Amino acid sequence: MGNTQSSTPNKSELTPKSADPETSCGVIPPLVAVPENAGKKWSINQGLAVERDFDLLKLPVDKIATKHGRSIGSIIFKLMNDNVITRERAHEIASEYTDDDKYLMDTLLGSNH
Repeated sequence: MGNTQSSTPNKSELTPKSADPETSCGVIPPLVAVPENAGKKWSINQGLAVERDFDLLKLPVDKIATKHGRSIGSIIFKLMNDNVITRERAHEIASEYTDDDKYLMDTLLGSNH
């Protein structure tokens, strides 16, 4: 007569092809990659390297972030926290990038900075 297949998809059809059923709960991965060193503690050498990249090599903050596996916001905050840049300069730099980093700096510095 016709096709006797069930119209209900099986579990493998519902699971993303890249998902490992042993370790995945079916959560879709974020669209934006998380930097490699996000959330990790800064070493003294990493802090000095960021300062060198910014002050001596004059690299843009987004390039420094990529080089060190950190977010743009974390680089800006590190420079500010280590007294390499002022709070005002930190906000200026952050405003050159995405709204997310502006939000981050507004959160870190307060909305009335």
